[in-house]
Amino acid sequence: MATNNMTIQERQNQGISDSWSLRDFRNKMGKMQIGKFAKADEATGEVREFTSCVFTDPNNPNQQTNKTFVAISSKLGISTAKEIKENVDNLQVVKLSQSGSYVLCHKGANAWEDVDF
Repeated sequence: MATNNMTIQERQNQGISDSWSLRDFRNKMGKMQIGKFAKADEATGEVREFTSCVFTDPNNPNQQTNKTFVAISSKLGISTAKEIKENVDNLQVVKLSQSGSYVLCHKGANAWEDVDF
């Protein structure tokens, strides 16, 4: 599911339809891998690098449907396998209700930053 085609504002305006701890999501969806990718902005042509995750279900032999892509929240501040492993108990995967896309982010209260004004 391609969350990277959406603008940041579009993603922020979406509600969450489901969530899992990162461990539960891995147990449900399969082996987790992380990688760096590049995507050109359609409007400006500027190439932006981002890190994303993919979960591969070993019980599904179909190479077209056995992968679940999960974007990493830009607010997470984590972009390596080592950092994910060190923070696994503080991470969750959420499913965005409008797009059906998955995003890796902080768990619970840590996912939101208070704005005092």
